[in-house]
Amino acid sequence: MSKSVRKKKIILYSVLFFISLVLIVIACFIIYINNVLNSINFESTPDFYSDDANEKQTTNLKVLNVLVLGADARPGEKNGRSDCILVVSINIERKKIKVTSIMRDTWVDIPGWSFDKACHSFAYGGPSLAVQMIEKNFDIKIYRYASIDFSGFEDIVEVLNGISMYLTKEESRYINRYSHDKNYLEEKDGVQHLSPSQALAHVGDRNIFKIDPTNPGNKLGDDYARASRQRDFIKAVFLEFKNCNLGQLSGIISKISTKITTNFKKKELLKFVSNCLKYKNFELEEYAIPESDDYLGCFDLEQGMSILGIKNIKRVRFRLKKFIFEDQNDYDETLDEDRLYSDVPVKISLSKEIWKP
Repeated sequence: MSKSVRKKKIILYSVLFFISLVLIVIACFIIYINNVLNSINFESTPDFYSDDANEKQTTNLKVLNVLVLGADARPGEKNGRSDCILVVSINIERKKIKVTSIMRDTWVDIPGWSFDKACHSFAYGGPSLAVQMIEKNFDIKIYRYASIDFSGFEDIVEVLNGISMYLTKEESRYINRYSHDKNYLEEKDGVQHLSPSQALAHVGDRNIFKIDPTNPGNKLGDDYARASRQRDFIKAVFLEFKNCNLGQLSGIISKISTKITTNFKKKELLKFVSNCLKYKNFELEEYAIPESDDYLGCFDLEQGMSILGIKNIKRVRFRLKKFIFEDQNDYDETLDEDRLYSDVPVKISLSKEIWKP
C-alpha cells in the first residue's frame, strides 16, 4: 500500500472518528435533556383546549401566547395564589418576545366563581382556570401555560452564579433587610450582583416605590412596583441567557424542572430548547395591565378587600392586543366610555366615589 493511500485512509478514519464522536455527544445530550424533561410535571390538555388542533397551532403560529405563573403555595395548599401572572408572547415574524404583567388584584370574572381577584383563579382551579380567566376577560388565546414555584427563581440565579440588576439605594436597603443574606449589598444607586436569596427578595418587593420604565415621570407602588421588578428580573435573566451556551441552558432546565408544571408537550419543549439560541437574539418588550388610567382603586363591600376595578374592559382589551399583535387599528368610540367592570351592585372607591355598574 502506497504512502499516499495510507495517508488518505488515516484522514478518512480520523474524519469518521470525529463525526462519530460528535454524534455520540449529540445523542448523549438529547438523552440527558429528555431525562431532564421527564422530571417536569406535565399535565394533560384540559377539555377547554382544542386538543390536536391546538398542538398543531403552536408550531405554526406567528405569535405564541404562554401564560407563566409564579406559584406561592403555603403548607397544605395545592396551588396557592399566584402573585406573578405573566403573558409571554413570542412573535416569530417580528423576532420579539413581549411580556405582559396582569396585576394580581385586578377584579375579573373567574369562570365558575363570578368576580374576584385575578390571583385567586390559580388558587381555585390551578393553571387551567387561570388560562380560562385570561381568555374570558382579556379576549386573547393562551396556547400553553407553565407555573413555577417561587423557589425556582432562586435556582435560576444559582445556576447563573448570581444576576446583575440596577437597584436604587432604597431597593438595596430593602434587600439587605429582608433577604437574610450575610453578604450585604452597598446601599447606593447602581448595578449590583444579587445572590439567589437577594433576587427573590427583590422580585417580591412591593413596598418601595419604583420609577415607571415606560413613563419616567411616574412612580409605581404596591403590586405595580412588584410586577415591574419581576419583569426587570426576566430581562436580566434574558440578558444572561444571551451569553449562555446549550450546556448552561440545559443546566438551568435541570435545576428547576421539578418545580415546573406545564401543558407543553415534551416534543414542543425539546424544540424550544433547540431554538433557545435563536430566541435569545429577539427583542424583549414589556407591558402591564390595567394601565394607570384604566382602573379605579376600589373596596369590595362583600369580601372586605382592596381591588383594582377596570373602568373600561374594551379599552383594556384593545390596548393589550395592540401591544401583543401590533395590528389593532380599528378604534371603537365605546373605548372612551368608563363603566366599572363588575357584577357586584355597589363599589366604593378609595376616594369615596360611588360606582354603579
